[in-house]
Amino acid sequence: MKRHLLRALLLALLLWPTALHSQGPFQGEGDPQGNLLPHPASAPSYRPGQILVKFRTQTPPQDQVEALGALNLPVLEVLPDLLLHRVAVPEGQEQMVIQALSEDPRVEYAELDYIVHATIIPNDTYFHLQWATLKIQAPAAWDQTTGASDLIIAIVDTGVDLNHPDLNGKIVPGWDFVNDDDSAQDDHGHGTHVAGIAAAETNNGQGVAGVSWGARIMPIKVLDRNGDGYYSDVAQGVSYACNHGAQIINLSLGGDTPSNTLKDALEQAYQDGCLIVAAAGNSGRNEIDYPARYPEAMAVTATDQYDELATFSDHGPEAEVAAPGVDIYSTLWTRPNNHDYGYKTGTSMSAPHVAGLAALLWSVCPQLTNTEVRSVIESTATDLGSAGWDPYYGHGRIDAEKAIEYAGPPPTLTVSTHQMLFLADATWGQWPQTLIVGNDAPCRSLEWSAGDDAAWLDEIPHTGRASCSQPGKVVISVDTSGLSIGNTYYATVTVASSTLGVQESPQEIGIKFVYSNTPLLRTFFPLTSAD
Repeated sequence: MKRHLLRALLLALLLWPTALHSQGPFQGEGDPQGNLLPHPASAPSYRPGQILVKFRTQTPPQDQVEALGALNLPVLEVLPDLLLHRVAVPEGQEQMVIQALSEDPRVEYAELDYIVHATIIPNDTYFHLQWATLKIQAPAAWDQTTGASDLIIAIVDTGVDLNHPDLNGKIVPGWDFVNDDDSAQDDHGHGTHVAGIAAAETNNGQGVAGVSWGARIMPIKVLDRNGDGYYSDVAQGVSYACNHGAQIINLSLGGDTPSNTLKDALEQAYQDGCLIVAAAGNSGRNEIDYPARYPEAMAVTATDQYDELATFSDHGPEAEVAAPGVDIYSTLWTRPNNHDYGYKTGTSMSAPHVAGLAALLWSVCPQLTNTEVRSVIESTATDLGSAGWDPYYGHGRIDAEKAIEYAGPPPTLTVSTHQMLFLADATWGQWPQTLIVGNDAPCRSLEWSAGDDAAWLDEIPHTGRASCSQPGKVVISVDTSGLSIGNTYYATVTVASSTLGVQESPQEIGIKFVYSNTPLLRTFFPLTSAD
């Protein structure tokens, strides 16, 4: 017990004085600042400066007090129902304290108090009817972003119900090319339904949820009360939308024949940076409608609740992605002053799911080009049908969660240090050190793995994920079993990533372990007078 307490007291002396990280005989052996323990570059994924400790049930209260007091760990809170102590530790030293407590036979476990995140489920009245939103993993994407309000989705359609309570707070000025005025009021219902799918007012206690909560809606009326219109009006609508600030143009409409006028409008809008999303068509043919058939448009086919291609969905070599299009619940206009909700089916309903996802992507990564947004949506789609691209599902059914995770430039793997020094003697074992695995890409996460070339080294965990806001952490420790006192050992820890496109992988960390035949107690103890 005396040896146990002496070790605990020594650890406490090593933990709390800050001077030990900037002074002493080992400065320069670790990173360039002389830190034996690397410090995180960004916010940790756990509560800093605190840990949770649970003692074994047979441990008397006085022994619990003794164990924590020996390490100079103030008790912040006792959680009697869980038999837990929440204690304070020096920030950056959490893993060291956990390791020391784990070696105490009176302690059942000690661990970090990790951060947990809520999966956002909106409170809209009819959200439970929106199976498609769940199918494309939108709630998981909403944990990262619900969409920026500076993004505009143009609904080039029959107009939008300008007074619908689930839309009217998000509408920006548009144009009516059918009646040639500035009031793009829907008099058919189709455009209102499309607009709600993409970007209905969300989490407002009524109606439905849009894929992008924040994006605003630009109503462009090019179809009349019967749902018919002319290519010339559609072309003007596309040009108007792009020239008046819309980044995303949704075209839930189509025709059988090509048009140079329409093609020119799409080409110019795409060159100007707009993303164009278009419905594939509803005739069940192996032939996609125009304008979806043009290369500037993302042609979207329709799937059902079981990820099967909808029987009505057109398909063909231009198919880019698929999205839900059967029994989609959204906002409706049925007659003047009647603001309603209901189901519609068609590739017209599939396209705005993609438009809303594009708005989410641009919200987290505004530096992306329209081509890059398009590529992310394709690359992260859930493959359906034949392996790889096929003419029915394109690259697959869209997945909002994966798209948000993948967005942005390729991630770069980083580590907090490329050198680590471990010390031990016959009496005192070494203390583990924490390596921070970083990723400087603002919009993408990476998967990493850690390994070594020495039997006496260990890494916990061996795998993980790192993002710009939540780096990974690896606790590296030395097993002295079988090693000879008086020797110095060298090894290499390698951290690598299998994530597609990751840069600067692998990273190598040089490990030096000094197994001293001189008691470290005499080396370290004078340092305690630095404070």
